[in-house]
Amino acid sequence: WSTLKSKLMHKTKKDSTGSFGSKNKAAPDAEATRVFGLSMATVLARIPHSVVPIVDRCLQYIEHRALDVEGIFRMSGSKNEIEALRKRCDAGDDVTLDPCNDPHVVCGLLKLYLRELPEPLLTHRLFEPFLAVQTIRDPTARSRYFKALLYELPRANKLLVERLFRLMALVIEHQANNRMNIQNLAIVFGSNLLRAPGGSLDTINVEDTAAANSVVWSLILEGRDLFPTDYEPWALGVARSLYSYTPNKEFELALTEGDVLFYTKIDDDGWTTGEMSTPSGIQAGLFPSNYVEILVAFKRDAPVPDDLDIVEAPEPSAAAHDDAYPTHADSASESTVSSEPLPPPENNDALPSATPEAAESALSPSPSAESAISSAPLAPAVDSAPASGAALLSKAQINAELDALSQTCREEKAARLALEQKAAELLRTALALKDEVLALRAESAALLNRPRPP
Repeated sequence: WSTLKSKLMHKTKKDSTGSFGSKNKAAPDAEATRVFGLSMATVLARIPHSVVPIVDRCLQYIEHRALDVEGIFRMSGSKNEIEALRKRCDAGDDVTLDPCNDPHVVCGLLKLYLRELPEPLLTHRLFEPFLAVQTIRDPTARSRYFKALLYELPRANKLLVERLFRLMALVIEHQANNRMNIQNLAIVFGSNLLRAPGGSLDTINVEDTAAANSVVWSLILEGRDLFPTDYEPWALGVARSLYSYTPNKEFELALTEGDVLFYTKIDDDGWTTGEMSTPSGIQAGLFPSNYVEILVAFKRDAPVPDDLDIVEAPEPSAAAHDDAYPTHADSASESTVSSEPLPPPENNDALPSATPEAAESALSPSPSAESAISSAPLAPAVDSAPASGAALLSKAQINAELDALSQTCREEKAARLALEQKAAELLRTALALKDEVLALRAESAALLNRPRPP
């Protein structure tokens, strides 16, 4: 018995130190089945799914069983149960959530997965562009540019982002029961979905947290409209102006420091084609390449959209974008358009002349200018073929659009006046009710103070 016991102890000791390969086999097996803490691309490379299975099950569980649960996503579930589910997933178990009776545990598991991704779902690369677009005040332009950024996400990220924001829209539809509005969801998911490059949830600063929450708030508000099935990419990247620029030509854009631009073409002659949001709407045209820095260059060639027309640039806005965020250049390709941007010249004559042939019909140049136009580089075009004047807005089209905008402004002004009148009526009614209450109180006090008859 002593000999047998000695052999067994010797074998156990060898097993615990890995002499027989017990621990050496477990490590690669665990890594091969791990789900949490790995990129979605790594996990999906070995699993034939469009979304990580446990994440898909969490989303389905919440959609079918948790939309009316008060404090969903905000209240915490049992850490022990969440950790137990996480370990089973990483061990390769086929985890089903049907037996789980606590929706907060499932929500906690989903948030844990998003929090432990090596890169946030909206990616480090698009952090600065998302924050820049959020500063745009025009909701139409902001929605257009958010769609362009979301299209640039990796396929797995894009599919999960769409599923996640559709689920948030459903949660908001049930907010009367679950008490979760847009602001609550934005606070819960902001830093989990969007963080600065090199940052983590432990080191993220207050400013970045507030900015991420603001972006997620806008994305939740847009909801399903951000993911059209027929979306066609049109931009090559996002840039931000470093200096103010006053245009010399009608087809040039007026820039203010901090303006956000989506560009569609960079010419070798120092000019870039793109569009930006202005107080009068989205404007497209040319701007000096060395006046902007590139926040992100999209990883593809994008066609110029049919609705991208060069129109007259507005006068420079007096309002500067003081709330623009600092730049985080991720690579040399995403730094400035020119490796050493020139400072703004004392006058715009120092810039190369931008006289696109496409502007000839709309701008009606003088005969002396026509020769310069014919020899100048082409304006924005899908390919190197000369752009025709038909691509520009005619005066009749411009007048029609101006009339439509004027009518819209008049209607909005009338609606605002009606709301103000209704508010004034409600205020008058409230004041009248207040006077009645005061009168009743005075009458009651008088009745209480009246001497009783003998």
